[in-house]
Amino acid sequence: MKVVHKDFNKGTVKVRVTDNEDLWILNKIVTEGDLVSGSTSRVIKKPDREGFRKRVFLKIKVEKVKFRQSKFVLKILGKIVEGPDEVPRGSYHSFNVDKGSKIIIKKDEWDSYVKKKLFKSVSKAPKVLITVIDSKEATHALMNNKVKELFSHHSRLPRKDQSDYDKRINDYYLKVMDQVKTAAANHGANKIIIAGPGFASKELLKIIKNRDKELASKVTRAHINHTGMTGVKELINSGAISDIISENEISEESRLVEEVLVRVKRGKLISYGLQSVTKAVTMGAADTLLISEGLIIDFRERKRFKELEELINKAESTGATVEFIGTRHEAGKQFYKFGGVAALLRYEV
Repeated sequence: MKVVHKDFNKGTVKVRVTDNEDLWILNKIVTEGDLVSGSTSRVIKKPDREGFRKRVFLKIKVEKVKFRQSKFVLKILGKIVEGPDEVPRGSYHSFNVDKGSKIIIKKDEWDSYVKKKLFKSVSKAPKVLITVIDSKEATHALMNNKVKELFSHHSRLPRKDQSDYDKRINDYYLKVMDQVKTAAANHGANKIIIAGPGFASKELLKIIKNRDKELASKVTRAHINHTGMTGVKELINSGAISDIISENEISEESRLVEEVLVRVKRGKLISYGLQSVTKAVTMGAADTLLISEGLIIDFRERKRFKELEELINKAESTGATVEFIGTRHEAGKQFYKFGGVAALLRYEV
């Protein structure tokens, strides 16, 4: 997600959705009572003519937010409070937010949880090395917040009926493997995607697995229909990068939950339950504060979110790291059922 403009003094943030994962994050950020505005399509009705669809700039007061994950569309429904004269005030409108959409969100207050979700979404993109390969060419590119072509390598293979073909294509794969390893190290890429339209990507991954287990642990393989930078763009548009970001977050959150459960079993350097955690945080003993997003939703509905807000602010003031644990994965669901709040401690309290 790209933050185009922000002014927390006025309570407004303008964002552009850059990938499908952003829609899930906006689903957590936009809440009932917010004002959302942007360019949208609306059927205009006039007495003297048939209704027609037109792009207009509207502002609505949010009543409902729904993420349709199967279609990667976020629907934001509410009553219109501002717009052109031809659109009746007080009538309902639904923004269909998807990849590429720009919206302005206005809140009475941007609390610490919402700010953290917003800025984490901006800085979340890992460095991903993309290698698109077929038997003729391998193209390497780096994806961070934008895509950058690094270089290409041509195989210059002989015809398949020539005696040295098998050796030459094996040498080609070995050369590309070395390029992948070097490029990943030089650019700090912690994830690698090898993709292509044929068997070359499969063969390259097979060689990497046989020769370099550490490198192989970073690699994901994908099928695409094109080669070169056209193939790189196809891969990005397929949502593969979003999937990697999501996997990274789930892996880290699962690791934190596992650490909580291990410490609970040992009975050392752990605090859980709101009262005990609040005490540990107040004493400055918390090293990492974990809060379930499910618990945040519960507290919002019960008008008790201020309690969590104060806990988060206190933890940050004492130098503790604050982590929000989602509920889309098994570890996150388990943590929510466990109570949804825990602290990894620096020392016993």
